[in-house]
Formats: sequence, structure tokens, C-alpha cells
Amino acid sequence: MKRTTLPRMTASATFGREPYVVAAAGALDAMPAQPARRSEPVDHPRAEGKLIARIEQADLPEGVPLIISKAGDRMAYNPSAINALDARLAYNIYVDFTEGQQIDGLRELGWNAKDATSRELYATVLDKIDRSGDAPGVIARVVELFGQARAEADAADARCPRYRWCTETGKHAEHTGETITATCQDAYGDPVLHATLMHWDDKGVRVGLLEHDLTPDEARTTLAELRAHLDAVEKLIDAAEAGE
Repeated sequence: MKRTTLPRMTASATFGREPYVVAAAGALDAMPAQPARRSEPVDHPRAEGKLIARIEQADLPEGVPLIISKAGDRMAYNPSAINALDARLAYNIYVDFTEGQQIDGLRELGWNAKDATSRELYATVLDKIDRSGDAPGVIARVVELFGQARAEADAADARCPRYRWCTETGKHAEHTGETITATCQDAYGDPVLHATLMHWDDKGVRVGLLEHDLTPDEARTTLAELRAHLDAVEKLIDAAEAGE
């Protein structure tokens, strides 16, 4: 059960598999407070009835990862013994607190994270906030970095800006188009007459046809030869139908 007034004794709590000792004998009250940190108002709806917490990093005695003030509104933790996210979780065992809507949101996202990598990310962000005392600045920077990462991901998925026929995405120097084939197949069930567009090296756009990389003019010449050949095939069909 959470409580905001702690007994004048050292209490221990089990968090996961590790024992965490909370010194609640007023030791933190004797420590000078750190300079005021830039944060946001804590009057958001979910903060009602909660203590406004002041969370700090401190060099604590060995074996004491964190200490809480007698009133419960201050918590100091040793970052070399416990990370910023886990320190808050241990603190929350004793005190129902708020740090403002944004930090509270980060904390809850970290607690609810499904994997260790995500938890570590939120712990790192909270650590930066605690070290700098500038919650809005850190959060703004994180949002900026996520925005940059999203923009890079979107750019990686973007279609080629040079050729409409190019199927490559993201940054690329070589361009390749979709391969088309005739609707018929050979005796082995394989497609025939593969053709595509490409632009590799400094050769300009080429047409891939009959295993050749052809210039547009060369491709038109080859296509004319194919049409002539198909006309000749059609004459064979005519002869077969005539039975002559």
C-alpha cells in the first residue's frame, strides 16, 4: 500500500529479485536541495491527490541505491546503483507521486515496456532529465531525434525521385525498373521475353532484352526484328491450317 508518510526507520523492499533499501529516517531532509529544475506544471488531471516529487541524483553510501525524505516529496538515487526508471518504480512503492504530465507519461511507458531495449531507452531519457534538470529541453530533443529518425525511415521508403519507372527506394545510385514478360510460357513453364529498364554506371538508360543491355535505338531495332520473326511464325501457322 502506498503511503506518503514514512516511518523513522530503514525499510527494505523487494523489487524484482534485488533488495532495495529505502532510508526514511530523514537523512535526505538534511541534504541541500539541488538547484530548481525546469519542469512543467503538475496540475494535469491524473496528478490530483499525488505528491509533487523532487527527484535527484546523489552519491549515496554503498548498499543504499536511493533514499526518500521523511515527507516523501524528495527522492535521491545513486545512478551507479539503480537506473532512473527503476528508482522511480521503487519510489512509487512508498509514495504516490507526480513529476508532471510528460515525465509521468515517460515513466509509465517505461514501466509498461515489453522488452529490455525499450525500458533502457526510457531509463536513459529520465537519466538525462535528472542530470540536466531541464525536462522540457530533454523531451524536446528526444522528440526531435525521433522526428529525424522517422524522416530518414520515410526517405528510405520513398520512391526514386529521378525515374518514374525505377523501383528502387531510398538513396541509390543504380536504377532498375520492373521486369515484364510475355503472357505465354516456354515448355518448362518459365516466362519468356524478359524486359526491363536500367541505368547503371555512366551508360545512360538501357533496355534489358534477350539478355542484352540495349540503348533505346538498339532495342527498337531488336523489336522490329522480333516483329518480323513473329510475322514469319504467323505464316507457318497459316500454312499449317491450310494443310499444304
